[in-house]
Amino acid sequence: MKRACIECGLVTSRVQRWLQNGRPARILHLFDQVCNLVDDHGEIISLASLEVGPGPFTMVMEEDFGRHLSDIDLQQRIVIDDADKSLSIGSLTISWERASLWDAMPQWSRLQDESGTNWPVAEPFSTDIESHITKLLEAIAARDATGTLDKTCALAGLGQGLTPAGDDILMGIIFALWIWRPQKDWINLMVETAVPRTTTLSAAFLQAAASGEATYHWHDLVNGLSGSPSGILSIGQSSGNDAWGGFIRAQDYLRLICEEGC
Repeated sequence: MKRACIECGLVTSRVQRWLQNGRPARILHLFDQVCNLVDDHGEIISLASLEVGPGPFTMVMEEDFGRHLSDIDLQQRIVIDDADKSLSIGSLTISWERASLWDAMPQWSRLQDESGTNWPVAEPFSTDIESHITKLLEAIAARDATGTLDKTCALAGLGQGLTPAGDDILMGIIFALWIWRPQKDWINLMVETAVPRTTTLSAAFLQAAASGEATYHWHDLVNGLSGSPSGILSIGQSSGNDAWGGFIRAQDYLRLICEEGC
């Protein structure tokens, strides 16, 4: 099979660390526009097309990446060459030598004075989930570690798919915490509690969220781009809607607390 070489246009610091570590890795997921790799420490990077766009652990290609994915199978060997700044999977080689560094952490504080009046209303969750969210926020506000751990456990891994709904909700709440109650110890408590209870991919998104990192859709929201909530809501089959729901509920609750003194 003829060898193909493509250029990576964007990487993040999280991706750079993964590549520099050079640990043994394998293909975790293979989709039409994305190939997820996981190393032997359970850390993930995503190789993605321009259409997918940047995220906290994504390498974004400069050209059509999807057409090369049909030549990849799950068992192919992965070779990382940090000296040449290249990654090879089977007959495909990806170079990141000229890739630009994308900062995955938006300036969350820009939204601190945002009223959210022009944002879409979040879809309702089940009564049980709504109760878990409210009690989690109350526990965080009261600095109740036991309550925070308990309600995080109730949401972590709840639902189906590679990123279960409960995790997406937690991620939305974490983003709201970065804006209206940026206390890293409580964010870390939530993430450390959730990670062992969910999928590898969902754990990666939560760990990135613990560092304030998000996909470009949330950057668009922070930067005030028109229609950015719709972009968030369009993520996956329901992931964006679930994350938005957690974010809005936390925003409504935490803004009142923040006004009284974060």
